[in-house]
Amino acid sequence: MDWQSFPDLNSAPAEVMFRLPASHGRTAALDDYRQRQGLCLLFLSDWEGPRGRSQLETLAAAREALRQRDAAPLAVASIDQPAAAALAAALSRPLLVLADADGQMRQRYLSLAPSIAPDAAFLFLLDRWGAPLAVGPAADDWIDEALTWFDLALARCPE
Repeated sequence: MDWQSFPDLNSAPAEVMFRLPASHGRTAALDDYRQRQGLCLLFLSDWEGPRGRSQLETLAAAREALRQRDAAPLAVASIDQPAAAALAAALSRPLLVLADADGQMRQRYLSLAPSIAPDAAFLFLLDRWGAPLAVGPAADDWIDEALTWFDLALARCPE
């Protein structure tokens, strides 16, 4: 599956809105980031296995590269808040993990990306207004692909 782009919406559709418990013990919401930062959301499928752990470490390691592109990394897993806190604490670098215990956030984002398999790990990129930028698989050089999408977004709208 290749990356899919979205038309320039300049607004956040209802499907991307979220407010979830996070690994730091507070609630995280799209509104915490809107008009300030884009988001690189990693939706995990196998958060307990070595592949999921590697994907989390890769995302955490990209924090500075994303910050330079006015974007923040977030991981989303179908777990409860205590499990999200334990998962984040086990990483070698800081990363905020959102607890999507019932999987509703994942399902809403998947509704915007019908080419993604329901059980696959994927990335969903939002611009600083919360509008969908691109979606793609968490495979191969996914972080480089995500950084390229954010570079393109900044080139189109540098302010």
